Amino acid sequence: EGAQTIVRVMAPAAGEAGPISATVTAVDAATGASVGSPVSVPLEPGVPLEAEVTGLTEGEYIVRVDANAPVVAAAWHTSGFVQGSDFAWFTSAPALGATALVAAPAGPPAVLSLFNSGDDVAGVTVSALDGAVIQAVDLPA
Repeated sequence: EGAQTIVRVMAPAAGEAGPISATVTAVDAATGASVGSPVSVPLEPGVPLEAEVTGLTEGEYIVRVDANAPVVAAAWHTSGFVQGSDFAWFTSAPALGATALVAAPAGPPAVLSLFNSGDDVAGVTVSALDGAVIQAVDLPA
């Protein structure tokens, strides 16, 4: 049986690489504590790297990859390795500016996951296209 969760990283630019650090944090952790220890590994330009993430239980997580050079990264997870199992790739989301438009498809109630990588609390207001405020939150650093 293989790894249920992996993180793949690659430095696409020739000559630009170095060590990377990957950290997995539970979304609902009151303390923001990481799951396990950060994994730090060397990275060669143009050579993809794959690292297994262990110790995860059912829940929602943030995978953070820090590097000294531009990298591409994604996390992969499977529900198992038997017939009927499912898998998904999770790519990074772009940083949102002062104003950003996001789509919410029709169907079950939508969930917007936000993460503040800054040092200060960020005020976030979610509004409809007509400007009606749906929800306002203070997002801790």
